[in-house]
Amino acid sequence: GMGDFPEDTIKAAEIFERIGDGKSLRYLAHMWLHESELTLEDLNEAILYLEEADRLGNQAAGCELIYYIIKSLL
Repeated sequence: GMGDFPEDTIKAAEIFERIGDGKSLRYLAHMWLHESELTLEDLNEAILYLEEADRLGNQAAGCELIYYIIKSLL
């Protein structure tokens, strides 16, 4: 969860979320995906942000979302 992140990272996440466009939400997803100890909860949080970024038209987020969906099926 966000409580595990350093304060500057939390502030950055809040800004990305407030901006709320596809690019910002994809960056936010990457904050979870690049956690040193990625948990299932982190992955699920990242996927939610990728889904929203994709819905807002961010094609890169859509491609990543497909990757994680396929990876989960293997």
